Parts: sequence; structure tokens; C-alpha cells
Amino acid sequence: MPAPEPDPILITVGAVTVRFRWLGDRWGHEVLGPRSTPLWRSVEGPGADGDPRWPESPAWVSLSRLGAGEAAPLLAVGQAGRTHFSAAIAPDPARPDALRFDVAARIQEGPGWVGSTYAGAGPGAGGPARLTPQQPAGEALPRTVRWCYRLSAEGLEPLAGTSLSPATEA
Repeated sequence: MPAPEPDPILITVGAVTVRFRWLGDRWGHEVLGPRSTPLWRSVEGPGADGDPRWPESPAWVSLSRLGAGEAAPLLAVGQAGRTHFSAAIAPDPARPDALRFDVAARIQEGPGWVGSTYAGAGPGAGGPARLTPQQPAGEALPRTVRWCYRLSAEGLEPLAGTSLSPATEA
């Protein structure tokens, strides 16, 4: 008999809730705004080239709450190919109504794209978007890259060292 699917995990600050759901082999998530209105959903699975080593969003296979309550931070870890992902997801100290995603990837091989991809979810939502670490060209492998962003009812906001661009497909 297969193992039961884990219950969804929520993190909430202000009017924003991020709901993580188990998608068979990883945790995906959706961002809900005021009155549980869907705003964004993470795009999961292989990247545009179909290579599962370079997924559209980090492949988080373990998600743990660090404390009690719905605003307690979450720690996410996972792997795709030889790339290891980790993330701290917590209330943003600079904006009490927003969540901060601080994501890192330890890259063992290249070339490949890493970052987080979101699709708009719900009426009036923006088009697909990608958050990408700004990386110096030609860095030796293995290396760690990091990208940080904020999620709020107003949308996605890249933080230092991260760029936001439209995704061609999501």
C-alpha cells in the first residue's frame, strides 16, 4: 500500500498565505491573497528543454516548520540531478505583510538554468514570471547560487542579487 499523501502546509503573514501541497515527488505551492484569492502558483517539473536536472522551480522534497504557528518559518530541501536546493521561507523582517523566500542551489554540473518560476493564478493575475540569481559568468563548478524574493498581496518582488523577468512558458 502506498504511503499516504502529506497534508498541505501553510505559512501566513498579513493577507498572504502560501499553501504547499505534495505533488507526487515534490512540494509545489500556491500564493493566496486576501479572502484566499489565488495569486500565483509555482511551476513544477522539468524545464522548457525537458531535462529534469534543471526544473522550472526548485525540487523541494522535504519541508519542515521551524517553530509553532502559521507564521513560523519553513525550511525546504531537495535535489534534481546533481543540484541540491534549500530554502528558508519566513515573514520578511522588512515588510510585516510579506513572506521572504531565501533560496540556494549547490550546482555540481552545467550548463543549466536555476531559479523559481511562477504562473499567475486567478483573475487579474500577472503572466508567468521567473526569479533568477544574478551570477557572474564563468564561475568554476561546483558553486552555490542564491536568489531571494518577497511575496505579498502586491505580487513578486526580487531582492538583492535576483532578477525578475517574464517567463516564455509556464
